[in-house]
Amino acid sequence: MKTKNIFKIGFLIMVLMSCKEKSVKTESITSVPVLESRYESTETKRVIEKMITAHGGLINWKNKPSISYVHTFVSPFDPSDPWTSHEIIEQGRRRVYQNWPLDSAEIIYNGKEFYGVNWKRSNPPKFTAHLAMYFSNLPWLTQDNGVKLGEVRRRKILDEPKEYLAVKMTFKDDVGESSDDYYDLLIDPETYTLMAVEYIMTYGALLDLMELPKEVKFLGPFIKKMENYVSIEGLKMPTKLVTLGPKGEDYGFHTYKNWSFSKSFNDELVLLPENAQLDSSSSKRNE
Repeated sequence: MKTKNIFKIGFLIMVLMSCKEKSVKTESITSVPVLESRYESTETKRVIEKMITAHGGLINWKNKPSISYVHTFVSPFDPSDPWTSHEIIEQGRRRVYQNWPLDSAEIIYNGKEFYGVNWKRSNPPKFTAHLAMYFSNLPWLTQDNGVKLGEVRRRKILDEPKEYLAVKMTFKDDVGESSDDYYDLLIDPETYTLMAVEYIMTYGALLDLMELPKEVKFLGPFIKKMENYVSIEGLKMPTKLVTLGPKGEDYGFHTYKNWSFSKSFNDELVLLPENAQLDSSSSKRNE
């Protein structure tokens, strides 16, 4: 049916916002594991550390009490329906509170479970809670427990002429719920700024909702390009990300504004209202 196909296309675009659930682990960010265990080589370590330094340094980032911003995703298929969320994420436990003013909705992660309040969007709250934070904080998230960073390579963004340093970020099998995901980090060889990331989406509940064949294990690869950066409290943060398909197709853009790293994360933010609904979606596909 035409209506069903429109739903699938629109839903796919929202999926392309995707970020893995690695960021929902409740481990403390301040407990950085042995660095040597994550790097494929000394050159990998050098490039990643220079990238982190170019974005403001690890200590400066991890000692902040929280990460907050206003995030908006605009789909080319329905630009009149922006996805706007006011988000705050606690450093360390990474508890989350999101207010979606245009939807009169909320997403809450209390450190254990994910909840939606008046949530009517297609993406499950569990999938959405750390989504915008992950892509915008990738330089520092390379230091999460269970991350593996491959050999430094040279590659381009699609058919663009410039070559970037590329490091593939993967995960140990016991990390998060989507350990098959990867992020190929494309780093400017002169400034060491993260300029783009190639990724796939493997979240099973979304693949099932799209009624994709069971043999389909992921969507992608897709690319997010960081188009603008701003300095906030000594940290280099993106203000616009553009999403491209495998052949350069336009899959919308993300904007970030009102960045702050100094707000306290109030425990009251994750108190559950009576109408909060637990999200029991799974990263695994139904058999």
